[in-house]
Amino acid sequence: MKTIYITRHGTRQDHLTGVPTPSETGFIYDPPLAEEGLFQSQLLADYLKENAHINYIFSSPFYRTLQTATKVANTLNLKIEVETGLSDWYGGSPNYATFIPKPAKFDKLVEFFPAIDKSYKPNVEIETIAEPKEEMYERINKTIQILLDTFSSKDENENQEFLFVCHAASAIMVARNLLKDNSAFIRCGVCSLIKLTQKDDNSDWILEENGYTDYLKPAGGEKFVWTFPNESQTEE
Repeated sequence: MKTIYITRHGTRQDHLTGVPTPSETGFIYDPPLAEEGLFQSQLLADYLKENAHINYIFSSPFYRTLQTATKVANTLNLKIEVETGLSDWYGGSPNYATFIPKPAKFDKLVEFFPAIDKSYKPNVEIETIAEPKEEMYERINKTIQILLDTFSSKDENENQEFLFVCHAASAIMVARNLLKDNSAFIRCGVCSLIKLTQKDDNSDWILEENGYTDYLKPAGGEKFVWTFPNESQTEE
């Protein structure tokens, strides 16, 4: 059996202050987590340590996702596999109508986050400015296939567990791709968990947890739920 956990980064600093806050990367579109977000990330890490057996952590290369991934990696004594294919969706924002936001260079990210696995290099890039939602779905599909093909073959353990550390949009799209349903209702607050399992390679993925947040009660529970424009935040 394979198990995939999908999470969104913790609360961003600029979501609390309303003031654009660049991280150490220096990019205004690459904000760091607030202290609240770091606390949420540690609560997530502690929950996974007690309730899962994660083998690999995959993360978007942006600062806030790597901060969340680092809390988990340090708690579980794992490395982080950085993949640009898990980056955010900028197709819905007029702020990014003329360029594609990029993370810091890989070598710089390794300086900031020593838990990054330097042996794996990102494979998937965003190619279209103001990326359409349908194109993002295909980008995430390609990313999932590369990651699972690469890391499922690294050992003979049939009961592998993977954690994807994403943004809200990419977390939703990972789940929708696994479910083969590009309109599936996926609930996604900060540091929430989406859990899917697959009995074997010939079986469908089953959604077992959808936006689970009980472990976040010490940080105030579910916060900053997001979904795509014109989509409901509640299941109909």
